[in-house]
Amino acid sequence: MRRFLSISTSPPSRPTEAWERTLLTYRFITAALPYLPVASLCLAAQGLSWPQILQLAALYSVASAALMIPLAIGAERWGARRMLRLSAFAIALGAALSVIGHGELMWAAQLSFALGAAADAGVDSAYLWSMCGGCTDQYRRMEAHATMLRIAGGALGVVGGALLLAYAPVAPFAVAALMAVAAAGLASQLPE
Repeated sequence: MRRFLSISTSPPSRPTEAWERTLLTYRFITAALPYLPVASLCLAAQGLSWPQILQLAALYSVASAALMIPLAIGAERWGARRMLRLSAFAIALGAALSVIGHGELMWAAQLSFALGAAADAGVDSAYLWSMCGGCTDQYRRMEAHATMLRIAGGALGVVGGALLLAYAPVAPFAVAALMAVAAAGLASQLPE
């Protein structure tokens, strides 16, 4: 019991294998979201014009840039784990809105995606650094593994997104919503 209390009340000097696997799985899942590489094609297949799609992309870009600093301050105040959960839930909401939405719901979806992107931006790396307790070698090793998993996840997202798009224009968003909920569950398992 004493060992459990010491783990839960103070950050470890190095992460346990379970925490490392959980964080790396979170990073893989968030990189493999199948809507990312085919979002514009999905929206076009749902009947949006290219000017509308570009307006949504501009909204996403401006909103995510505007939210980055306030959410970075929020991560300092509320903790990285909460921000990773917020990111995943915001992406799940954006994907769900994209499945059911037209018109204003598509704008809300893009704002939700922007919130998710801004909440995650750099927070996972900062969390990893704090988990490593300043151990540079451990951090570099884990960040290298995470980068490999993000690249693999991105490749899977491209292939998966294309296959899902061929099935139905909303399928990449539907699968992404489920994956993002799974990522939020993983983020909830990480120690604060």
